[in-house]
Amino acid sequence: MTCHPATPTLDPDAPIILVGNPNVGKSALFGALTGRYVEVSNFPGTTVELSTGKVDGLPVIDTPGVHSLYPRSDDERVTRDILLARRPRAVVQVADARNLRRSLLLTLQLAELDYPFILDVNMADEAQAKGIALDTTRLAQVLGANIVETVATRKRGVDDLRTQFDVPQPVGYRIHYDGVVEAAASNITLLLPPTLAGARAIALMILSGDEELLARYGGEHADAIRAIVAETAARYDQPLNYVITQQRLRCVDCLLGQVLQTTSKPGARWSEQLGRLAVHPIWGWPILAAGLVGMYYFVGQFGA
Repeated sequence: MTCHPATPTLDPDAPIILVGNPNVGKSALFGALTGRYVEVSNFPGTTVELSTGKVDGLPVIDTPGVHSLYPRSDDERVTRDILLARRPRAVVQVADARNLRRSLLLTLQLAELDYPFILDVNMADEAQAKGIALDTTRLAQVLGANIVETVATRKRGVDDLRTQFDVPQPVGYRIHYDGVVEAAASNITLLLPPTLAGARAIALMILSGDEELLARYGGEHADAIRAIVAETAARYDQPLNYVITQQRLRCVDCLLGQVLQTTSKPGARWSEQLGRLAVHPIWGWPILAAGLVGMYYFVGQFGA
């Protein structure tokens, strides 16, 4: 797998879109950026809520948490549609520093949209407490992206993030999939509307099985695109979505091997061992009994 540089572009009138996996602190970051000037509304035709606000006069949209741009729920579908509706000023991906593998898998999908991009590595303090050391300078070099570390709940690093809004660049890193997938993606891209932004990403989503995007952008070439998808799927023993995801994960693991180090800290090791014992089918019962007895004496004796 190889990568090639992307051409930097910037739309100064478009919104900043916050994207991220669930439970990465995205809403906390949105609040730190926008303060109390926030509007909440439902995405048209759904019950999915969106928060919108402004930071330094720029519109900001907080999208629902997603695991992938290939939607399996209304939340993921809404996030995908917001990203495809209009080329944003910048996509700010909020990543969990404690689980960077999952976050970088989404990063590689966002990179294929070729949008101006900033990676915000959030919860940096919790990662350090767990002995996770991330070389963000090296990751920025390898990934070819602007990266900021934040602790959104304490507003740490938020001002540094704001300064990046004037200079976002598309991610330089690109996956080169195996020959079969690459050929199929290229052939589908040629059949999509020539002015379509993020055509390669859309082609890969269609390959992954997104029939909604095929119906939306396929037009008179829809049958030809379906034939390409079917022919490509026949070349593998696993579903195409799984095949593409596995190739992305190999790239993610390659990236992490260059920028991530994990060391066990005594406190963290002790708490992890206690946690494992607490759910053990044998040792868990004595721990539960000890906890209940302790609570009884604390409340019934000391508290009384």
